[in-house]
Amino acid sequence: MRHLRIWISIICISCGVVGIFFTLSNYLETTNVKHEYKVEHDRIDTIFIKDHVASIEVTPSNDAHITVSWEENENRSDNHVTIDEQGNQLIIKRQKRSFFIPIPTLRVQKQHMKIHVPEHQLKALDIQNSVGSVSVQDIHVDDLKIQTDVQKVAVSGVQAQNIQASSSVGAVEVNDSAGDMSISSNVGSVSVDISEVTGNMDLLSDVGSVKLTVDEQPGNVSFHGSSNVGSVRIFGDHSSIRVPNATYEVYVKTDVGKVEVRARN
Repeated sequence: MRHLRIWISIICISCGVVGIFFTLSNYLETTNVKHEYKVEHDRIDTIFIKDHVASIEVTPSNDAHITVSWEENENRSDNHVTIDEQGNQLIIKRQKRSFFIPIPTLRVQKQHMKIHVPEHQLKALDIQNSVGSVSVQDIHVDDLKIQTDVQKVAVSGVQAQNIQASSSVGAVEVNDSAGDMSISSNVGSVSVDISEVTGNMDLLSDVGSVKLTVDEQPGNVSFHGSSNVGSVRIFGDHSSIRVPNATYEVYVKTDVGKVEVRARN
C-alpha cells in the first residue's frame, strides 16, 4: 500500500511538472503582435517616446497623419504600449519592467516601433530608450532629443534648431543635419558628417573616437579638440583653431580615443 502511494505521488508530481513546463514555455515564448495608431497632424506638435526593448525609427509620413506602428509580446504584461494625447502632445510609452527578477524569453524576436510624421510638423521630439537602437531621418523639428542606454543612435537629414543625441553604450552618428548639436557617448564612437557648421557643437565621448567631417574648413568657426589618450588632428595637425569673434564654437573631445576634424574637399 505504501509503495502504491509513493507511485501515485510520483505520477502526480510528474504531471504537475509537465503542466508547469508547458504553461511556462507558453509564457516565455515571444509572440509579437503588430499594432497601429493614427492621429491627424494638426492636433500634435510634440511627441514623447519611451521604450525599453524595441528599436525605434522616425521617418517622414506619406500623408497628413502621424502614424505609430509597433509590436508587442502578447504574453508579457510589461510589454504593452500605451498612447495618450494630452493637448498638443502625443505620449507613447511601453509599460515599465516588473520589479521582480526578469524571466528570460524563449525564441526572442526583435521588436520595432516606427513613427511617421509630416516633414515640417514638429516642435519637439523626445525619445528615451533602454535597450534598442534609435534612428531619426529626414524630418524638420525645432528640438530633437534622443537618449538610449545600450545601442546605436543615428540621425540623418534632420533640420533642427537643437539636436541632442546620446548613448551610454553605443555609437552615435549624425549625417546631413543642421542646428546646434550636443552629441555624446559614454562608451562608443561619435561621428558627425555635414556639409557645413550651422550651430554650436559639443561632440564628446568618454571612451571612443570622435570625428567631424565638413565640406570645407570654415573661416568663422573656432574648433577646440582634446584627448587624454589619443591623437588630435583638426584640419591637419592642429589641436585647436581659434577665430576672433567666431560665429560658432565647436568642441571635439574624448578621454580615450582619436579626435579628428577634416574637410572633405
